Amino acid sequence: MLVIVLFFSALLLRPFLPIGRAKDYDYENDQSLGLNPTLPMARILIIDDDEPLLMTLEQVLLAIGHAVVTAGDGLQAAKLFRAEPFELILTDLVMPNREGLETIIELHREFPDVGVIAMSGGVTLSKTYLAMAARLGAHRTLSKPFTPGQLTQAIDEALAASAVAREKKKR
Repeated sequence: MLVIVLFFSALLLRPFLPIGRAKDYDYENDQSLGLNPTLPMARILIIDDDEPLLMTLEQVLLAIGHAVVTAGDGLQAAKLFRAEPFELILTDLVMPNREGLETIIELHREFPDVGVIAMSGGVTLSKTYLAMAARLGAHRTLSKPFTPGQLTQAIDEALAASAVAREKKKR
């Protein structure tokens, strides 16, 4: 089992980081990140039980200027979110304690304006889970593995959709 997890983690990490230490990587000049300087940086809550992927996502998003907090499951994430709401949630769907779909339902019910990106991969039904997440309120879905450019594009789109929802609510 550990070999399988390490194998999939290596596949997921490859598109994010070059060989070497992440802090030595020049993210600002990496055109694959697809940075959009017109959008403000956001407070993002990343939820995933895959520790290597969680750390990689955190490093990438911190490097491009977002404020990031991580959680290993939906229970921990809900507590963190209620203590200090975020502008965007990036969540895996298959996790212990509380899965991503349950987390999306719960947090979307309490905080309907929050941006949500659901991600999944490595399980037979991941496309089904992603489709369900979209129906439950996820603004974007990502199938693992994904590239840094796909991630930043999804973040930009989810933040824009969330901003539109907040504006409509003010009217």
